[in-house]
Amino acid sequence: MPALIVVAVLAVIAAIVLAVVRSARAERERRLEIARALGFTPIEPTPEFNAKINELYESMRVDRRTDGGARYTLRNVLGRHSEDAEVFLFDLSDRSGDAENRTERQAVLVVSGHLDLPPFVVFPRPELEGALAKLSNALLGWVIARWGDPVDFTDAPDFERRYLVSSPEPDRTRRFLDDGRLRRLADTRLLNIHAGGDMLTVARIDPTATSVTLETVTARVDEALAIFAVMRTGRSQPPGGGPVMV
Repeated sequence: MPALIVVAVLAVIAAIVLAVVRSARAERERRLEIARALGFTPIEPTPEFNAKINELYESMRVDRRTDGGARYTLRNVLGRHSEDAEVFLFDLSDRSGDAENRTERQAVLVVSGHLDLPPFVVFPRPELEGALAKLSNALLGWVIARWGDPVDFTDAPDFERRYLVSSPEPDRTRRFLDDGRLRRLADTRLLNIHAGGDMLTVARIDPTATSVTLETVTARVDEALAIFAVMRTGRSQPPGGGPVMV
């Protein structure tokens, strides 16, 4: 009997693992089908591409690694080329701890010579009220401190109600995020933005989101391109060595 119980338990565990694997595979295939419908194709990230993403995310952290190792790993990268920019869908995992943690899930990356961005991160404030909102904002302030120096925009209360900004170059970031850009950003909600040089990533932090659909991915890409339009400069900058679609 004990042997039968062990076999039964192992069989149940194997069935659960198989179901999880099949579900993950089906999810990847569905996401790929949706991305292809929007003109994206799978790409294998080059070491240079990985290095640039790591630099974008790592350089703004106060606890950035100094051993030369890569904290982040790109997964499920798909790309689409346009006249003004290269657009990518990607997942990003943080592997610096004991377990690998998913940092981004199907975020959008825009790479363009029309971008000349200071390094900064935009975090959404929790859409809560009362004491719970104060506690959440305090916790968010503690988290954002890991990404450089908080940048205040007291003259843009509509923006500050929805977002916090952090940057290792606060003065340059404050100059770049002028009144016009802050007004445009204040019209959005729940966006997490990483910016630096010719690269811009946009992800939506929405705990109510469920499954990935053509409509949701289309909205994410359109949203990222709208932010690109806000952030771009009037003329193309010299090539910055960004990833190139082939």
